[in-house]
Amino acid sequence: MSSADDRKELNPKSAEFLEKAITENYHSFRKKSTAMLRNPIDAEDAVQNTFMKAWRYQSNLRDTASTYSWLNRILYTECLAISKNRSKHASIISDQQLDQLATINTGTDNDFEHWFMETILSSLSDHYRHLLVLFYEKGFTANEIAEILNLEPKLVRHQIAYARKLVKEKYLELAGDE
Repeated sequence: MSSADDRKELNPKSAEFLEKAITENYHSFRKKSTAMLRNPIDAEDAVQNTFMKAWRYQSNLRDTASTYSWLNRILYTECLAISKNRSKHASIISDQQLDQLATINTGTDNDFEHWFMETILSSLSDHYRHLLVLFYEKGFTANEIAEILNLEPKLVRHQIAYARKLVKEKYLELAGDE
C-alpha cells in the first residue's frame, strides 16, 4: 500500500495523519523555503513555523486531498513574513551614503546601478520581488516557480510579466525618462 493510500485511511484531523504529511514533505518544503529566502537558517525557521502552525490549526484541514496545498500555503506565508521582517531590519541608505555613491567615479557605475536596482526592487510587493528573484537571480523556470508556490505555470508567467512591467515603470519614474 502506498503512502498516499495510508494517508487516505487516516483521519485528516488525527496527529498521525499530520505527522505523516510533515515527514513526507519536509525535504520538499526545505528546498522551497531555501529558494525563496536564500538563507538556510531562515528557511529552516520557515519550515518549523509551518509545521507548528499546521499542528495548531490542524482542525481547519477538511480533507486529505488538500493537505499538501494547505501546508504549501502556510509555508509561502511564513516565507513572506520572514522576508518582510528581514527587510524591516535592513539598513536604510542615509543621505550621506547616497552622496558617497553619487560621487564615486571608478570608471564604472556598478555601485550606483546596484543601489538603483535595489531601490526599484524594494518598491515591489514581496510577492513580485520573490518571483523576480526566483526567476532571474536563482534561475528557476516558470514551471519550477509554479511548483514552489503551488500556482499554475500560466499564472506565474503572467505575474512575472506584470512584475517586469512594474520594474520598467519604476525605472522610468526614477530615471526621469518620459
